[in-house]
Amino acid sequence: MLERRYAIYSGEEVADNERTYDRTEEKAVRQVINEIVSIRDLLKSELEVREKEDTALLDSMLYAQQRLQDAILQSFGDEAAADAEKSAAAANANAAREENFYTQRV
Repeated sequence: MLERRYAIYSGEEVADNERTYDRTEEKAVRQVINEIVSIRDLLKSELEVREKEDTALLDSMLYAQQRLQDAILQSFGDEAAADAEKSAAAANANAAREENFYTQRV
């Protein structure tokens, strides 16, 4: 009978220790989950800030690139168009010479 009482008491002690351990583990898990939620919220707010900054930066870069392209076309556009026309004329002349060369041989 004494052994049975001891078994009941030790069983209660084990159950009591398990409940304490479970509560401690639950507190630790709750802390981790709360930290994950706070990090997720912080990440979300930082992403919004980063998106606004990146958009402003990309708009600025696009504007600068457009201005640079306009300046290049204004400075070199006429020369480039004239060079392109000369190159096209030279290519046409070469094609005509080659055609004459082949037609004379045949």
